[in-house]
This record gives sequence, structure tokens and C-alpha cells, in this order.
Amino acid sequence: MGKLLTENVVELDSGLTAVESKLGWTVIRKQNFRVKDNFLTTVSMHVGRMPLHELWELEVLGISDPTGTDKIENDLSDYKEKMKILPSGRYEVELPWKYDSMNLHDNMELTWKRHEKMINKRYNERPSRELRINEIVFIGDDNTKRLFWPLARIIELIPGRDRKIRTVRLKTQNGTVLPPAQRIFPLEIQSS
Repeated sequence: MGKLLTENVVELDSGLTAVESKLGWTVIRKQNFRVKDNFLTTVSMHVGRMPLHELWELEVLGISDPTGTDKIENDLSDYKEKMKILPSGRYEVELPWKYDSMNLHDNMELTWKRHEKMINKRYNERPSRELRINEIVFIGDDNTKRLFWPLARIIELIPGRDRKIRTVRLKTQNGTVLPPAQRIFPLEIQSS
């Protein structure tokens, strides 16, 4: 063990002592190293009096976290207050039981706004061609399949008070009809 340590010992401004070994520098709590020969004996005595698991804890080096222990104690007392033992012998704990825990954010409002924006965008971007006279169209019916919708030819476009086309006069195989413009579906293929 004596060949592992060098003779370099530095006392830091914080009161800790840095000791150099062939493996690197080690920081230990404040030591008075006046004589270099006593260094090995002092370090081995210091290590010999302490449990092995404590060598890796920061408090051994003189570094302590004052808020860490308080937080753990607060969390533990809060947990004990909220814990209940039921008659069946089971435990029940209210969540969250951690001290100063934050609530999870609810994204429902954001999701709803995105949904409305997407629906409005899709509705507004719907490709709607202007109906034209002599165009061949389907007359839509909710009670029959599209395959059986009758074909018709537009004879007249009838605007509403807002000057938008609201009603259409159509010539069908059986005569003339006046359906609303919402029930008219142009063919996908358009004649030029």
C-alpha cells in the first residue's frame, strides 16, 4: 500500500485535503499532515474505523447536502400521513405522496384546439368546383348507394339571397327536378 501513494498532499481552501496516488487524486476531509511518514498510518486508521459503504458517501469527505435530508424526511412524513391500513390488511396511499410534487398537465384544451383547426382546414380546403350549366351530375340520396344515384344534366343555376348557388334545376330521364345544391355531386371526370 505504501508504494501506491505519492508524497503529494494539498490542503484546499475549502478545508478538504487532496492526496495524490498512482491511481489519481483523492479528496478526504481536513487532515493535518505535518510529517509525510505519518500519512499512511493516518489514512489507514481513518479508513479502518469506518464501514466500507461510507467511503463512497459525500458526507465522509465533509460535503453535505443540507436540503437533501430534509426533503426525504418531509416525503416520508407525508407518506406516513397519507397511508391507511384497510380492514382487509391492505395498504392504501393517496397519490402523489411526494412533497412539492407537480400536477401533470392536462393537454385536452390544446388537443381540442388542434382538432378544430384540422377540421376547419379540411372543411375550407375541400375541393369544390363551381357548378356549370349542361354539366352531368349525380343527384345524391341518403337512402340509396352511390352506384344507384340518378344522373342528370344542369339546366339552370338558381342563386339564393346571398348570391350563392342554393338550388339547381336538373333534367333527368324522368323529367325536371329542383334539388338543393348540397345534394348535387359532379362527376369526377370533367368534360372540357
